[in-house]
Amino acid sequence: MCSSDLWFLGLASPSMLRLGLSIAVLLVAILFLIGFRLPGSPRKSTIAATGALAGVMNGVAGLSGPPLVFLYLTRADSLSVGRATLIAFFFVTDAAALAFAGVGGLIERDTAITALLLIPFLLAGVFLGERAFRGTSPERFRQVVLWLLVLTGVVGAARAVIAA
Repeated sequence: MCSSDLWFLGLASPSMLRLGLSIAVLLVAILFLIGFRLPGSPRKSTIAATGALAGVMNGVAGLSGPPLVFLYLTRADSLSVGRATLIAFFFVTDAAALAFAGVGGLIERDTAITALLLIPFLLAGVFLGERAFRGTSPERFRQVVLWLLVLTGVVGAARAVIAA
């Protein structure tokens, strides 16, 4: 965890931070749903800022995905490039987190067995997602992803309120 994550963690309780981030995700998703788009392709500074925000959100609330998804929904290149990039990003970051957790002794035997048993379902989900993606228009794909982000924001906010 870097110093900015620690600074954010000291600002408020974890549930309040999760609530704030969830509301932000919800509001940005709604903005995109009503037609907001960033002009042109994102600049390197926008990409760097998005990465930094994703890192801070991951450290604060384990919620790195939304900034990255928003960035790739605004890119000028194809959605398939953005989707593939996100899949690769999450694969690498999840593998690294798993390795660090394993080395740190944070993975219990039962958790590891459960994770292994869920791998076929994960692969089935990837397969079904790929088939659905190929048969979906770019605009429909954006709409589905944005509604999933709305759901993420609502569920995150509800969890934060319940935990408070």
